[in-house]
Amino acid sequence: EQKQQEEGKDNSSKLKNDLGQLLIGFFEFYGKKFNYFVTVISVRGEGKYFTKKSKNWERDDDEFRISVEDPENCENDIGKATYEMLKIRECFAETFSLISRHVKEKNSLSNKFTLLELIFGQKHGLIQKHRIFSIQQKKRFHYHQQQEQRLNQIKEKRKLVFDDDNEDDSDNDNIVNKKERKVNENENEN
Repeated sequence: EQKQQEEGKDNSSKLKNDLGQLLIGFFEFYGKKFNYFVTVISVRGEGKYFTKKSKNWERDDDEFRISVEDPENCENDIGKATYEMLKIRECFAETFSLISRHVKEKNSLSNKFTLLELIFGQKHGLIQKHRIFSIQQKKRFHYHQQQEQRLNQIKEKRKLVFDDDNEDDSDNDNIVNKKERKVNENENEN
């Protein structure tokens, strides 16, 4: 019975590694290797690839787009409305590189984690690491926003005080001007 439990653990671990490999493989393939200009993805049956030319889906204005055959209507390209595919591909490639570095770094320290644990795990996972980093970034952002708001409030208060001082100065200027005029008038009379 203990042997069966150990085999079950081994199979579970192997499955997690296989799923982790599939995920890493997905990001590598669609981020670095897949040719979006000429290839159509079909998910019918076991899935396969066609050329856009064979499906007559080539376009003169063909930007960097993905083409996916509609499983219900093989004449319909359900990917034709995609845009920003180049950015999506760059994200896939960046994610592949990020996961690969993380897995390599963690595996060099210890081989006791499956690929999925290294990617999604609560303690050592890349996703958790980036979630914490993201939370820290948000806290820093909000802190800086609050500091900026406080600074703006101080500036506003100073501006009001300065404006009040200027009004007082203009009143003072008026008083001085009136006195100078009186002095000038008195001198003129004499």
